[in-house]
Amino acid sequence: MFLGKIVSFLLFFVFSSILQLASSKVVVRTSACDLSRQDSLFVAFDFEIGNGEHLTAPIGKGKSVAPRVSWENAKVVNVFWPKSEQLLDSDGQKSGYWGYGANFSVIYHLNVEDKMQPVKYNLFYVVCGDSCVQSQSEGVLELNGALSDEEVQSVVTPKLPCTPKFSLLVMILCAIVGGLIMNCMPCVFPVISIKIFSILKSAMAKETEVRRQCICFSAGTVSIFLLLGAVLVLLREVVPNIGWGFYMQSPLCIFLLLLVFLLCSLHFFEILNLDFFKIKRMKISAKSAYVTSFCNGALCGIVSSSCVGPFVGIAVASAVLYGNFIQSMTIFSSFGIGLSLPFLLISLFPRFVNKFPKPGEWLVTFKKLMGFAMLFSCIWPIWILMSQVSNLEVILSILSIISIAMFCWMLKQAKFSKIVSVAGLAISFFYGVYNLMPSSGDNESIAWKVYSDEVFDNAKLEKLPIFLNFTASWCLNCQFNERLFDDKNIAEYFHRNNVVAIKCDWTNRNEKINALMREHGAVALPFYVYYPGDDKDYVILPSMLTKVSLLSTLNGQRNGK
Repeated sequence: MFLGKIVSFLLFFVFSSILQLASSKVVVRTSACDLSRQDSLFVAFDFEIGNGEHLTAPIGKGKSVAPRVSWENAKVVNVFWPKSEQLLDSDGQKSGYWGYGANFSVIYHLNVEDKMQPVKYNLFYVVCGDSCVQSQSEGVLELNGALSDEEVQSVVTPKLPCTPKFSLLVMILCAIVGGLIMNCMPCVFPVISIKIFSILKSAMAKETEVRRQCICFSAGTVSIFLLLGAVLVLLREVVPNIGWGFYMQSPLCIFLLLLVFLLCSLHFFEILNLDFFKIKRMKISAKSAYVTSFCNGALCGIVSSSCVGPFVGIAVASAVLYGNFIQSMTIFSSFGIGLSLPFLLISLFPRFVNKFPKPGEWLVTFKKLMGFAMLFSCIWPIWILMSQVSNLEVILSILSIISIAMFCWMLKQAKFSKIVSVAGLAISFFYGVYNLMPSSGDNESIAWKVYSDEVFDNAKLEKLPIFLNFTASWCLNCQFNERLFDDKNIAEYFHRNNVVAIKCDWTNRNEKINALMREHGAVALPFYVYYPGDDKDYVILPSMLTKVSLLSTLNGQRNGK
């Protein structure tokens, strides 16, 4: 009986180990395209994930360890990722990491360079559960035809066979309709309101004046779509995975967009006069309305290009992936035409403007309302920044924007020095830009672990050095110190000495973290504790850290001082 229990236990252990080893694996499938006739190929990597495990997505904090593939004898046209979800930490709270906790597939669209040579791949991915394990798989593609046309069509828009051919007229119509619908998008309407206001102001103007303004607005919109489309098509020759609205992924571009929204709001509130061309000594006041209309149209095109409404995805995919340059530019210009179509109609029937009420006191009130509409629009770029950069960088960006608004107001007041106001404007602007300038992509970053008793106890049992970072999003000093952990030298020290970096987030009430703080004699944030490892006593670091003091403390404790 006893022997039977031992055998059962051993069998259970063996099968559990086998199941655990096989819990996460990858299956490679290819489309049934014949490479002797065409060079287009679709490849799917099916990730089968075990219970309690997950892989990170190519967005958010964990994007650096998302699955990635390097190819030999093939060029990536596009990559199709399934929708990811925000992962939860050990306490069930949203962690800021995005990924997949169930089976999923990533589909690559490839162009084979030499049909006579095999296509090789090298896949790298990290599976995380109780611990994170790096995995690597390499091999030669076999055209097994296991990836069906239906699966390819489900991710590729529009639904295409291996050798796609479209009706250019259909794509032009999709682009025009999609552009027209974008006029109703929340991210576009506040900018459209600028042009609406200018039309209301010109209700008493000549028909030719109204027509020219509307044509200039449309020209600005179409021009910016042509420019963005050309840049995108050319960049895809160097960066195959780049997509529509790529510049919205840059925090610096988002900051500049936020600044434009603010300046427009200040213009409506009459704090700042953006009608620069109306200065008499420039002798071009007659053209100022046309220049302003063109700039308004360009701004409208930039803002709307980040919104993907109905029909837009189909036309963009056609323009970027499968059309030649002339066809692509035709489709992109159709976007601009669709977006500016209401104003083109007004240019054809300018008498319609005379139906509007005559300018009066109500127009002043409407102008103020448009100012508030532009202020509300500022929420959108701030919200984007919150998902791209740290809390501190968002705070500093908002401070820069508020400072710019303040110095614009000072510039208009006679009692303030013009030199001081202009200098303040310049400093606020350049600091806002500097704050969001991208750092070198070669720098290592600290891999913070979310605090749990298990993570902390395991690190102590292994006698590894441990750095406890007690922080919270409402702690401003914590946010200033966070930037220090992005320093290249500090990150390299953590990696070189295998320091287990544990983030104890006290943003929300957490009794475990509260008890840990009391255990170390702390009642306030920021608070930092360093365990050198090898059973040495921990040391408490100063609340306000500097690079010198942090490295000095870490090196001193490491050397036993």
